Amino acid sequence: MRNALLKKTMRMLPLLGGLWLLAAGCGDDPNYTQGAPGEAGVPPRTVSDANFRGDEDTASGEVGGDGGSVDSADAASASDASDGGDGSADVARFRMEITIASPVSGGVAPAAVKFTPIVDVLIVSPDSSASDSLKDVSAEVIERTTKKVVAMGKLNQIGFHNIPETGALVYNFAETPIDLALLPSGNYDLVVKANTNGGHEAKATAPFQVDAGPEILIASPIKDKPYKGSAPIDVNISDDYFGPVSDVQLKIGQTAIQVSGPGGASGEQYTATLDFASFSPALEGEQILTVRAKNKNGTESVLVRKFVSDSKGPTFADALPQDGQLVGNVITISITAKDPAGVLPSSVVAVFANGPGSEYTIPLRAPVDPDPNAPYSAVFDTRLLPFGENALFPTLSFRASDSLGNESLLTNVVWLDNRPPLSELDPPDMRIFSKTDSGSFSCGWPFDPVGTDAADDGDIVPQVTDLRARIEDQGNDPLSGIPNYIPVASVDSAQLLVLDDISQPLLVNTNPTVAGNSKTDNFCDAVNPTLIPTTRPMTSKDALVITLTPISTSGTHDLTNYEDPPGLSFKVGDERVMGGADWGCPGGDGAKSPDPVCEITRHGPKARWFLFGERWIPRSYAMTIFLGYGGGGSTTKLPSIWTIPKQAAGAASPLCGGTQLDTLANFVNDGWACLAIAASDKLGNKQVSRPFRLCVDKDGDGKECPHMQIARVYDGTPLVVETVANHGLVTGAEVRVSGITMVAMVNGIWNVTRIDDRRFSLNGSKTAPQFPAGDWVRPTPSESNPFVPGHVVRTAELPNCTGTVTAATPTITIDSSKTCAPWRLYKRGEMRTY
Repeated sequence: MRNALLKKTMRMLPLLGGLWLLAAGCGDDPNYTQGAPGEAGVPPRTVSDANFRGDEDTASGEVGGDGGSVDSADAASASDASDGGDGSADVARFRMEITIASPVSGGVAPAAVKFTPIVDVLIVSPDSSASDSLKDVSAEVIERTTKKVVAMGKLNQIGFHNIPETGALVYNFAETPIDLALLPSGNYDLVVKANTNGGHEAKATAPFQVDAGPEILIASPIKDKPYKGSAPIDVNISDDYFGPVSDVQLKIGQTAIQVSGPGGASGEQYTATLDFASFSPALEGEQILTVRAKNKNGTESVLVRKFVSDSKGPTFADALPQDGQLVGNVITISITAKDPAGVLPSSVVAVFANGPGSEYTIPLRAPVDPDPNAPYSAVFDTRLLPFGENALFPTLSFRASDSLGNESLLTNVVWLDNRPPLSELDPPDMRIFSKTDSGSFSCGWPFDPVGTDAADDGDIVPQVTDLRARIEDQGNDPLSGIPNYIPVASVDSAQLLVLDDISQPLLVNTNPTVAGNSKTDNFCDAVNPTLIPTTRPMTSKDALVITLTPISTSGTHDLTNYEDPPGLSFKVGDERVMGGADWGCPGGDGAKSPDPVCEITRHGPKARWFLFGERWIPRSYAMTIFLGYGGGGSTTKLPSIWTIPKQAAGAASPLCGGTQLDTLANFVNDGWACLAIAASDKLGNKQVSRPFRLCVDKDGDGKECPHMQIARVYDGTPLVVETVANHGLVTGAEVRVSGITMVAMVNGIWNVTRIDDRRFSLNGSKTAPQFPAGDWVRPTPSESNPFVPGHVVRTAELPNCTGTVTAATPTITIDSSKTCAPWRLYKRGEMRTY
């Protein structure tokens, strides 16, 4: 009876497995195409089994590729032999069978739908002592032509059933997704393998097809490529497995594109020309082309392609100089330029424009840095601009094109300062306007900006002497018109240069008048490059360098009521400066002169005098103002007066005017010395002052200097000068008189008329009107102060201190006989609103 039951169970195992799948609801997966029904109404499926008898290792059954059941001949004969027998021959028989219910053999699996194989594994072991348990079940998807595994995974067990009557164990596997989304349409095999803990193995194969939808190839537009105005559309759509193709759609956003096709040599081509301007608004920037198509199974494919509609030129960022930025001298011009079509490197330029037809173009170098934010740049000397120092607010435009020919333009208005600071150690006297409450202007007394105590050009000085410089940065000047604002960089640094070897020039002209020199001039523009700047000169090749410090603006000018004596005049340099109305502004209206800002600046010989009742009152013989000037956009006045440090504030401080120059401590020899100022503004514009000549007489013996001592000045018209020794002058000679303290103006430059060996008159000079103050007589020198003022010297004996650079290579050559002129000077008779 037992053997009969076993035989019956073995014959029905395939049917039982199929019935179980149907009962479990897994035998018919709606996601897959169903095949033709098999025998006895059982859905087509793929099964395999492995039969084991006695101590044999393994015997695998053939895999059924057509979805039918396969059983071995040995197993059938063993079952038949058991009928009516004792069953001893098949007591130890073992059987394992794999049933693939989904996909059905020859079915179709859409690639876009979740693919979940449904598998049952049946194990029969009549003898419980020889039983074995299932270990794992895995699945592989193999491309049939190449035999390449394209997907795999271990299946998840979802159920288990024991059939006691037959000794059969049924394992159910499902709900394990295997990703087919990236597979193209084609023929594939699903291979399922089962392993037991006892080392038994079985496998089954189900052939099926993957439907990935139509194949879409977009030849144009090219991915991420920019197009100008329009773009060609060229798309191929085919399906070799599940054609024909239908429902073809091409869209930009929600707008359908009308295409021609299918056509072409393949009969699968769809074409069109996409006009960007036909859209409203016109297409600009990144765009997405979406292509859709279906095959006969209704499976849809979608492919998108990003491209760029580009009608604009490169975008600019980080432009330098910026709007309103103050520039001058050598500057860096730079800008970041980007474009999806690619920037044309040769097109990136900066252009200074100064009116129609007047442009100056500077090519900008492409960045070598791979950083996409690296700028295009160039170093440019703004002094090369054709409009020189006459432009204040030029427009700098940045221009660039992309590879499609689209252009971009960015303009910045920059402020230009190409004029270096103006500096002098012996600036002329000046006067200052002041606006009264009634709206009228009045003028203060003429005064020396650097103080009456400071040495003048051509002076003879003792060991220590006071030196100050007027240094102000100068902005560009327009050719015409009065600007509301002149941008000024302001002075950054200033140095005092001292050279006591007058056989070589201190200052030179580096742009001599020679053929081919576009910047030719005759100006002293640089320090002699063959000199060695030092703070401790030891040889004739050394030039003493002292860094100056500014004196903060303070005090006010003298607006005391006065009237210059009629006809009073004096000569400074090559210009005659008049008093009174010759300055062109009315006298001050103040009742009291201001207090000095620095007591140590008092100096009688250069005082201005005016008649008050029956007394002559000196004015401007002490500094009442440390001058300042406007500029740089600052509401605070910038300091005009610079001195040797250390300088200390406070009118009573002995250092309020700075530290004196000590010629002994600084190794400056007796005799003539050339001095100058080298100043730079904050944009790097540099310039030197005109030469300043001093004759040093540290011991007071007068042997190294050509200055003659004055014994007496006779008050009269003209004034007569008497020297201590024979003067050797002839009529018409030009001299410089200094150090004389008297009401009549004596100090300055004069042409003379010889009277005798020790006397000469100053042509054009006059005594003080109304109440002459009398003659000036040389004071007696003392042991404590052997140096007594009152000297006269021929102007022809002052050293020139300049030369011209005639060659720069291979060595610097300087011709001292080719002298140069000061680049600029402060105006004589200057009147400034303050």
